[in-house]
Amino acid sequence: MIEEYTLTPTEQTMATMLANMRQQISRSIGRVDQKIGTQSGWDTDLQGIGGEFAAARIYNVYPSLELVPDEGYDIVINEKKVDVKTTVYKKGRLLAKLNARLDEVDMFMLMVGEFPTFKLMGWASVNDLCNDKNIIDLGRGPGYGLEQRQLRVEKIK
Repeated sequence: MIEEYTLTPTEQTMATMLANMRQQISRSIGRVDQKIGTQSGWDTDLQGIGGEFAAARIYNVYPSLELVPDEGYDIVINEKKVDVKTTVYKKGRLLAKLNARLDEVDMFMLMVGEFPTFKLMGWASVNDLCNDKNIIDLGRGPGYGLEQRQLRVEKIK
């Protein structure tokens, strides 16, 4: 179930505004930018929020519009808390940090694309992703990782 979604102009404006606000709030409270790649923090926020919006639209749920510190999950689908991970790499992996707050999320979802167009590549439960056999190091320290072929592609029920 690989589905693609392009944010509407209104959604693009909302995502851009949220990314700006999240950046300003996070830096003003001294929150450390926890991006993994070499891209700017602003780009990480914009791509992430864009991926969250696209995932929400694919599942016909609301994205989080909250500007409070991260709750650990981004959207709720059928009462399941989902942490949406977004990457610009077409063959990108679903990644989670070793210190991920696993008690606050039920599953992880991978979105691939570049603002404003994203593809839902699949998902994994917390237990599927976050176990010792999936610890990898892509050059920035160890973390959990699954390749796209390892992800579930059926609709979340």
